[in-house]
Amino acid sequence: MTAAATVTCGQGGSTRAVAYLELALGESLDTSAEITIRHQLGRLYDEAKDPKALDHLHRAWELSRDLTDAPAIEIVEAYATALFHAALLEQAGEVCRAALATVDQTCDYTSWLRLEAAALNAEAISRRNRGRPAELRPVVCGATTPAQRAVLAHVAWDAAVRAAAGHREVADLARRAIGGTALISEVGSASPVFIYAGSALAWTGEYQEVDEFATAGITAAVGSGSLVGVAYATALRAGNSVYRGAIDQAETDAHRVLDELANVDPMCFAMTVGWQIEVAVEREHCAGAMSMLEHYGLNGELPDIGTIDTLLLSRARLFAALGNHERALADLAEVSERGHRSAYLNPVASPWRSMTATVRSLQGTFDTRCRDLLEAELTEARRYGAPRAVGQALLARAQLRSGAAAVADLREAVEILRPSQAALVFAESLVELGAAPESGDVAERRDLLRTGMDAAHRCGSWRLVSRAMSALRATGARPRRPQVTGLQALTPQERRVAQLAATDIGNREIAEQLFLTRRTVELHLTHTYRKLGISGRAELRPALAP
Repeated sequence: MTAAATVTCGQGGSTRAVAYLELALGESLDTSAEITIRHQLGRLYDEAKDPKALDHLHRAWELSRDLTDAPAIEIVEAYATALFHAALLEQAGEVCRAALATVDQTCDYTSWLRLEAAALNAEAISRRNRGRPAELRPVVCGATTPAQRAVLAHVAWDAAVRAAAGHREVADLARRAIGGTALISEVGSASPVFIYAGSALAWTGEYQEVDEFATAGITAAVGSGSLVGVAYATALRAGNSVYRGAIDQAETDAHRVLDELANVDPMCFAMTVGWQIEVAVEREHCAGAMSMLEHYGLNGELPDIGTIDTLLLSRARLFAALGNHERALADLAEVSERGHRSAYLNPVASPWRSMTATVRSLQGTFDTRCRDLLEAELTEARRYGAPRAVGQALLARAQLRSGAAAVADLREAVEILRPSQAALVFAESLVELGAAPESGDVAERRDLLRTGMDAAHRCGSWRLVSRAMSALRATGARPRRPQVTGLQALTPQERRVAQLAATDIGNREIAEQLFLTRRTVELHLTHTYRKLGISGRAELRPALAP
């Protein structure tokens, strides 16, 4: 039965493999055979997000320890990963550290590194053992083996989130960890390592590379039937799209995770709620985002987990947009406290200082401390060097200054952001520069505002389009709101269907991947062709090009 299950699973038949293994488990087995079967069952159940995964893997882990005093590395990794997916982070780290105590680094170097990576998966977002990635860097910087690449992903992530290296150095570390297609083939997109590597690269501003990495992760996960992998890679692409200002793509991906993969991973879900809030603010749908938070029970106190910081930041932005300054400041104070405990203070990932100063200004309580926060964030952003972080800090300071000083900040932001991939922050810098009366004559300002409004429209930010139109009217112009046509007219589901159809797969395969009926796929494609003004599938690929 075990052999049949292995063959069936290798052919993509995980449901049948589970059935074979469950039957085998009912047979008379020695301890070694039971460990093997429970290990395989646990991994399959974990991929399918079945809670039975933890029971089987825990039992395999216990039996393995009883048998040899040092459980097999594969069992420890699988058990720790399942614990991670269930957000049992402290337990996941402890399982790995206990196993590490039984490994002789000099005799079993690869197992030692694999266990270090598995432990760091949990410890990074539970804010434990934070000095470890830097200690391991000299050992793994060569990135010549899968185990080295897995640990190097943590080195890159930690260096980014703590601003322990400049953005170019972090990008180099992340690229070496990713290793082209190596990391995906070695650990898959269901591994936390995939998220750490992709996030580190995103925080350097290399958004196109991250988009390609995330898309490859989605493709691999769909091919292997890994729901966790699809959720992780889709959430990574959603966040990366928020950073780059591709709001249409961010909306499409966030909807997929929240609508179709909500029960896959609680931390991935919470982070994606944050990305959906960012989309809602840009779409001027703040009331809907507030209703979403209440519906999911995420409007109150939130767990102290690193991924939750993203949701707290987005929630603070939403509260500020709704005029609830006290709630916004409370969330930002919580992010600050958590960040200081773990030294996760790089503004590229957590711009809480400029956000706090901006909210206090809106509240009418801006003071010297707020000015100090702004200066500290700008200094840190310049030291790290990622254009988006520097541009955001300059924008925040400019909005709290006036006259020539504000214009100087805005002009610097425009020049820094112009060659970058941070399209939305660049558009905002153009709009704010055009809105400043001291930035030039009326004709020059209108040109900046129209250019910024056009860029904001391409990004899908109706918030910034509205801001540009208001500033244009203040100059005496009579602007028209850009029409929502083409790609921006597609619903998230229509966009998902169209993207798959453009890869030349059939309607049946699209329906299976998106859990739809074939008739629903056909209707979505019909609506898409009409909105894009094309006659059929053959024209989809160029029509979907950004």
